[in-house]
Amino acid sequence: LGAGHVSFKDHNSNSGMIDPQTGLLAWIRPVNNWTVGLEYWLYAPFGSNELSGHSLDHSVALVTNYTVGNLTFDGDVAVKIRGDYRHSGVSAEQGDTLFTNLSLSYKFMRNIEPLVKLDYQSTGAGKNKDTGARINSSDELAIGIGNHFSLTDKLSADVWYLKGVEGRNTTKTNSVYLKFCYLF
Repeated sequence: LGAGHVSFKDHNSNSGMIDPQTGLLAWIRPVNNWTVGLEYWLYAPFGSNELSGHSLDHSVALVTNYTVGNLTFDGDVAVKIRGDYRHSGVSAEQGDTLFTNLSLSYKFMRNIEPLVKLDYQSTGAGKNKDTGARINSSDELAIGIGNHFSLTDKLSADVWYLKGVEGRNTTKTNSVYLKFCYLF
């Protein structure tokens, strides 16, 4: 479960629960400093009305993490298969999304591990099922900075800011993210 806050250009905003996600991750370590995995996520449309995607979606990603000394490369390449959008009397076929998230960090000392991020996504065209009108495809490139925190051997946190620098037919990202990860 997660929470979100969205601010609009007209200075209005909404806060609430984002669509919950559940999934599986399987990984291997071919060598001591490299991890490769496959992950699956199910996005259920039960978030707050203004923050929900209003569709049942699935994503599959190839993920990797490679460390050389204090330098770490983290990344994924994925596809998000979008279900039909249904909200407020509108029904639409959504285009699937291809995306990648790349991160490079350098550990100076425990909890001082700054990172830079590069994210890209491209969503295919869709169609309004009621009118037959085409919904344009979209894409966005975003860059970011942040820090990785190793709180314990099993608990870590990341905080980062991401800003859309180029985009087409979409609102550009301007967001702060916080991620906690517990390995068991």
